[in-house]
Amino acid sequence: MKNIIYKIKDLDKSINTYISQNITISIKYPKLTRTQIQIINCINNQKNKKIYQKDLEKKLNMTRASISGVLKTMEKNQILTKQKNKNDARINQITLNESFSKEYSKNKEKLNTIQNIVTSNINSQDIDIFLKVLNKMKSNISKKEEQN
Repeated sequence: MKNIIYKIKDLDKSINTYISQNITISIKYPKLTRTQIQIINCINNQKNKKIYQKDLEKKLNMTRASISGVLKTMEKNQILTKQKNKNDARINQITLNESFSKEYSKNKEKLNTIQNIVTSNINSQDIDIFLKVLNKMKSNISKKEEQN
């Protein structure tokens, strides 16, 4: 069997290293972690919809405690705001702070360029197959976790 897991981890590390070297957010904000970037992307992708902490837990496959800790740090660093729901205090709506959102938007084009670098010389059919296989792998892990 091929070392797929290590190849995926190595690719992930290479991409994250390249991103951290080429994306800079204002000095006002500390360096973002991968989880923080995933959270920001989830919020940005839901521009016209409200997003709640519970949504992030599901989308990122993380526990409530883990997400809560990351969100608390991001709130402390003035990246986002958590707002309690008027009807249910257990539900937090998550929104990016305006000043951070502007800073992050400046880097969106750089992220698209990095994606183009990563996928250069790979045709769209191969990308589709790769994404399909990744989704199947993720589904396999999710099913196994549910069984445990």
